[in-house]
Amino acid sequence: MADAFKNAGMKATFMLTKADEKFCGACARKILGCGFAVGSHTLTHRLLPEILPNEAFREVLAQRVALESSLDLPVAAFALPGYAADRPFYGDAPNLAGECIARSGYQVQAALWSDNVKKYSLSEGALLSSHLFNINDRDPKEALFERKVASALAAQGRDGIAHMTLGVHSWQSDAGMAELERILKKHRRADFWYCTQNEYAAYARQLEGFKVSPARVSGDRASFKISRVSARHLGADTPLEVKISGSPARVTLDGVEIPPSESGLYRLPHRADMRSPRRIAEVENSGNSPDFSAGSEKFPEISGALYADMKGGKFSLSLKNSGSEPLENCGVVFRLPPYFKEGVKSFEFPKIEAGGTERIEFGFPARGNFKEADMGDFYFAAQFDFLRGGTPGRIYFTSVAACADALLPVSYTHL
Repeated sequence: MADAFKNAGMKATFMLTKADEKFCGACARKILGCGFAVGSHTLTHRLLPEILPNEAFREVLAQRVALESSLDLPVAAFALPGYAADRPFYGDAPNLAGECIARSGYQVQAALWSDNVKKYSLSEGALLSSHLFNINDRDPKEALFERKVASALAAQGRDGIAHMTLGVHSWQSDAGMAELERILKKHRRADFWYCTQNEYAAYARQLEGFKVSPARVSGDRASFKISRVSARHLGADTPLEVKISGSPARVTLDGVEIPPSESGLYRLPHRADMRSPRRIAEVENSGNSPDFSAGSEKFPEISGALYADMKGGKFSLSLKNSGSEPLENCGVVFRLPPYFKEGVKSFEFPKIEAGGTERIEFGFPARGNFKEADMGDFYFAAQFDFLRGGTPGRIYFTSVAACADALLPVSYTHL
């Protein structure tokens, strides 16, 4: 599959349900080496509406943590198993599925519908969408490809979602794979940007938040301040390109000269302290012990633990920097299961000095309204991003609270 897309000069995002060492070494590394991206397809491919809310959340978030910490690359794309977001047990199943995806930090999902916000009843902009189509998984058809692309382009003109996705499963025969490659090569277009879903999400998110200040002019020099979302939150270091009116003699970004492209646009790379993490690790407090603290092989000088005090009703993240240099530009995003009405809580602080510690505590957010959300084991994660020696890094501190230990308040109706 990777060879077919690479030979056709196109990019792909592979949605994976594995993240173990053997699979990553034999398969995922080849995918990435082709210039492609990987996305999440949950831990075990279970249909989310058929399992408990806490299990659904762990399926969605734990696979992102596993992929990122195995491959040292952010994962921004998600594929819903079986495209199943409705029935059978929950009337609010679509909202539950959408909340699990958005709370886990994914940026984009391609599905049988093209408006994730509407389908999942999420807040505006919570999850990017795409126009998805397929052309038969075992016997790809060129006529179907032509018809579906035309349909997706027409839909883009109506809803403004400038992204389409060809969905292909890897169970093609050799003949089917060869035909797929032929179709892709024949219909490649110069006016399309063939990107991974990570790249698309990064570009779209930057464009949403892009701001330019009015010009400050001094002699023959004009200065602008540009604001955009940091790549640490995006999943890719995809730059934006800007068009500058007139014919500037010289253009610099943060003091570094940048040349125009052949089309006359200027590419704006991210500053070093704004880039996505280069190394990613996980430290798991699997027993949710208050006395647990550990580091990782990738960042042995950074230790800590996430603990959920289920009886006291509060979260606690402890961080210790035993290294010889400070951790700078620090940020923590807590990702919480559907039991809580508020699923994401963020904190930022400038640094942890060498030999220093940091502790973040806060009380449990209010309870949400999802049925059975107090059943099953609870999975929590704190996403810690930082700069160490100018290089971005990330550690997921995770914790699992067994259902028997939760003792959360439950209301019963006696019939």
